[in-house]
Amino acid sequence: MAPPDEHLRSRVADLTDRIRDELRRDLEALMAEARSLAHTERDEAARHASSDAESAAATLVSNAIAAERANAEQRIASLSADARVRERQSMLAAAERLLTAVRDIDAAGSLSEVLDALTTAAAAEAGRAALLVRRGDALKGWAHSGFSDETPEAKSVDLPLASAGVLADALESGERRSTAGGDVAEHAQVPAPFTPSSADRVGLAVPLMVDGQAVAVLYVDDAGDHEAEVPSAWPEHVEVLARHTGRMLEGLTARQTGSRAAAVAADRSRPDAEGARRFARLLISEIKLYHEAQVDEGRRARDLLVRLEPHIQRARMLYEERVPPDVRGSADYFDEELVRTLADGDPVLLGKAS
Repeated sequence: MAPPDEHLRSRVADLTDRIRDELRRDLEALMAEARSLAHTERDEAARHASSDAESAAATLVSNAIAAERANAEQRIASLSADARVRERQSMLAAAERLLTAVRDIDAAGSLSEVLDALTTAAAAEAGRAALLVRRGDALKGWAHSGFSDETPEAKSVDLPLASAGVLADALESGERRSTAGGDVAEHAQVPAPFTPSSADRVGLAVPLMVDGQAVAVLYVDDAGDHEAEVPSAWPEHVEVLARHTGRMLEGLTARQTGSRAAAVAADRSRPDAEGARRFARLLISEIKLYHEAQVDEGRRARDLLVRLEPHIQRARMLYEERVPPDVRGSADYFDEELVRTLADGDPVLLGKAS
């Protein structure tokens, strides 16, 4: 049996070891808890830092988007203002062009000048224009503008109404008709040489009305080299020009009729040689004015009497009704004016009567 002191020391050593082990376990537990707590705090701090970074980034993105939106809106506003300025300038230019055309038509002093001014103005609106006048059952070319050099001369064009397509349709209806290139209905076709070259081109046929009668037709399209305007009001402008021209022709006709009536009245009161000469000049001048295309053709073919026979006969009847036989017997003023005014002084151009 061990001595008491040794037993006591052994018990003290065992107790000491147990206390040391327990303290070590407690210390390890505390250290593990401390490490866990420290890790948790770092994660929390990291999460806070990440959240703060995300919030800052979101703020930066939001500010950038807002700035870009403001810049875009400013650019759009600037572009819209420029577009409005360009649109306003285009409208003013179109209005000025139309006003100039109306003034040119107003300034024309004869039927031929009026029709030429109309053709030029219509071509300026769209690109190409051709005017054809009615001659019985056919359309005769008067003038054209904006067409290629290969296009025949206007006055060489002779289209029977039966094959004049949209031109005849506008003439017979007394209303404007529109068409497009490519496959279209037969009545809407544009006869050569005025046919648009492609399906995206628009054509317009507008009748020229004088005292309620369609005496000519204006054909206009945008198939030339003219720079297209989008949007464009050229169809409406062309119709305005055609209507104004019709009124101008009515005014010219009324003035001519008034002049003739005044001349007739004067000749009735003074049936002398001078009055007969003046009346003959007025009658022949009217033939030249209202049938200029036929006069030009008759001069070239030297058959004025045959080509213009109906008009000459009517004028001769008026002359013989108003001029007394004794004055007519003294000199043939009517035939003198045929040579001087109609044949431009060359009797050969009259040809022989039928």
